[in-house]
Amino acid sequence: MLRLLHVFAASAIFLWENVQSTTTSDNHSNSSALNLRTLPPRLDINASVAPSPLGPQVFTSNETKLEDQDSEERVRPSLHSLPLLTDGAETLITAGQHQGPEGYFHSLNLRQGLQDPSDLNSLEVWFKHIDDFRRMGHDFSNEKMLELLQTKASEVELMQLMKHPSMGDSFKQLLGLPEMIKREWVKADMSPAEMYYWLPISGTERLTTSDMEAWEDVFRKLYDWFVWVETSRASGNVVSNGAILEVLVQQRGEEEAVEFLLWLRCKPDMKDRLYILLQLLVMEYPTMLKELLQSCLAAHISPEEVLRMIPVGMTHKDNNEVLTDVFVIKIWFAYVDFFRDSDRVFSDNAIVEALVQKSGQQAAIKFLLWLRREDDMKDRLYSLLQLLVMKHPTMVQELLQSCLAEHISPEEVFRVMPIAAMKTITHADNKDVWRDIIRKLKDWYDYVKLFQHVHKNVFNDNDVVKVLVDNRGVSEAMVFLTLLGRDPNLKNTSDRMRQLLMQTHPKEMFESCLMADISPDEFIWMIPISLKHDTWIKIDKKLRVWYAYFFHFRRKAGNEYTDDSFMGALVQRFGAKWVEQYISELETTLDMKASADTLRRHPSKPH
Repeated sequence: MLRLLHVFAASAIFLWENVQSTTTSDNHSNSSALNLRTLPPRLDINASVAPSPLGPQVFTSNETKLEDQDSEERVRPSLHSLPLLTDGAETLITAGQHQGPEGYFHSLNLRQGLQDPSDLNSLEVWFKHIDDFRRMGHDFSNEKMLELLQTKASEVELMQLMKHPSMGDSFKQLLGLPEMIKREWVKADMSPAEMYYWLPISGTERLTTSDMEAWEDVFRKLYDWFVWVETSRASGNVVSNGAILEVLVQQRGEEEAVEFLLWLRCKPDMKDRLYILLQLLVMEYPTMLKELLQSCLAAHISPEEVLRMIPVGMTHKDNNEVLTDVFVIKIWFAYVDFFRDSDRVFSDNAIVEALVQKSGQQAAIKFLLWLRREDDMKDRLYSLLQLLVMKHPTMVQELLQSCLAEHISPEEVFRVMPIAAMKTITHADNKDVWRDIIRKLKDWYDYVKLFQHVHKNVFNDNDVVKVLVDNRGVSEAMVFLTLLGRDPNLKNTSDRMRQLLMQTHPKEMFESCLMADISPDEFIWMIPISLKHDTWIKIDKKLRVWYAYFFHFRRKAGNEYTDDSFMGALVQRFGAKWVEQYISELETTLDMKASADTLRRHPSKPH
């Protein structure tokens, strides 16, 4: 039978060479040269050794010649390489066409260890047979394939064989990722790049958007690799995140690297790891931020989760890095807008909570304050900071300290505090509402004092009054400043600013004080009188406002406000001596006699 195979193989080569003779003479000479170089004498038609005659022959063990054994050894490599020479033609060992891969494997007469070149050729033929067998719809598992190989080679020998340049791809495509390789990863302390070598993925193959099955297949294999990289890390091997990302980007490209890491979201135990890797990915490859956000938007990933994927607040060493954070935060806000435009809900409250969860309350304040550098973001950050402090009241002091460090003016600070967003308070509101607004105004005024201490003559009393009136109205400003004056250290400041209010908004102040039941002896301190600079006539004109208030208040309060109280208020404000002098001046001036008569009807008592 062996001689029959020899003759059959020689005849096939002879026919193939005759077909090649129809080509150019150069090709013919090259083909002949190839045949002369590769064929042993027994298969070379120009050799002096002729093929054995055909016909039935009977051999016994005693009749086996040494010459036949030598010839058999010489012909074996060429028999196995014959399918390669015919460029993919069907194997001449026709029995293989009718056998399964297992039977075919046993017919190959492979040497133990699989280290001989002829064994490599035979295995390539067998691999092709398995591939064809599977393409025809037949089943032949990777486990069975590995089981057969292990009858001829140990794990170490198979590992060496799989590293052979001509065998690696075939092994990986057919065999997948056997456990013995995974064990070797951990044991041998391989790098992620060395581990990736064993993946059954083509290094040049790139996926198309429409081929979802291919994406899923590649990602499952990458996941195998990723899990074993993590296992290697857990076993004590040093594997950096940068090395993992470098392999992903170099081997799979930027798009696939991003998509694979996002695909890991379906693995709950991998989420924290993928967030770290995505942040590092964007830091190492900044141009991939756009790719990441586009993929997230297509997958309808919430802005809260996206914020965990991008590198915000990771380092704060110099201004350049802070500016980078500003840029990334602004890009994230753009993502929020796109997310909302796609009919998805993500409220301002959700924005605030996402920022707090990202890096804590203090960092959330810094993130939003950074947006002050962007003019088109200012109005937005004011409302968000108000929400932040309203949801986390204990953060007020942290907010004010951060604002002071940024040298933010009290006017702007007022806009970021929750008082700017609160509804206008009326006298009908209960005491708790008033306490709340007053407490917040007091926090703001404390900031004013700190700011004035650092920035001399930059924000004066006039500015304080203007901010209060513009943002909260005359009534609230008056009540706040009145309560502020209950602090002995702030009494003069309170009077001074209430007098400013009376100068700029006399009618509103008059009505607000009546509505708030401000007594005349309190109201008199709001009259802007300067004893050093005002004439008696000017003083009298201003005090007539107080007289009018006194009579309105008395009608409202009945007899609760007595004549003694009337004169007592004047004396308390200006002193008894000054009041006597004032009355004397009124009596000597025709236009002021009416005021003098009024005062004489309410004589002052010693104080």
